[in-house]
Amino acid sequence: MKELLQRVTPSVKGDRLELLLMVPQTETLIQDILKPITMVLRVEAILTKSASQMRQILVACITHADDHKGQWPENLQVLVEAQKLDAKLLHNPRRSQQTTGYTYIKPGANWKKFPAARHIVLYENFDEWPQLHGAWIGLLDGHVERVDKKERFEKMLAETQARNEEKP
Repeated sequence: MKELLQRVTPSVKGDRLELLLMVPQTETLIQDILKPITMVLRVEAILTKSASQMRQILVACITHADDHKGQWPENLQVLVEAQKLDAKLLHNPRRSQQTTGYTYIKPGANWKKFPAARHIVLYENFDEWPQLHGAWIGLLDGHVERVDKKERFEKMLAETQARNEEKP
């Protein structure tokens, strides 16, 4: 930035201050300054796309449960085959190398008694915990949130699995 400011020639024209950038390398310098910002924006766009896809998957699951007397789909492929969900939504933009980018956990028989804002239904697949940005989880009440701490995710997942195993 300091180098860029040294290449600025200010001039006053009436009530305006004009800044003229002099030097052929100025365009390269500006690109170098903007590269990190562009990278951050790309990452945020990918994160946002993943969260949006998860919301759409959750809506399809909830709609299925409403249409089938409270029965959640056995798996996400059921929704694709019923044309309730576009198969492209199952590919996580953060994990493009994986065939299915999300793990679905069908809620147990007592799902209506579960704490909807803490019961995981969907989460991003990952080989190792994504340290930098955490992982998105989709919850029984239909909202999606990012979990930054692996310990919190593991605790919520264990609680979800325990509730799903409860007998009616």
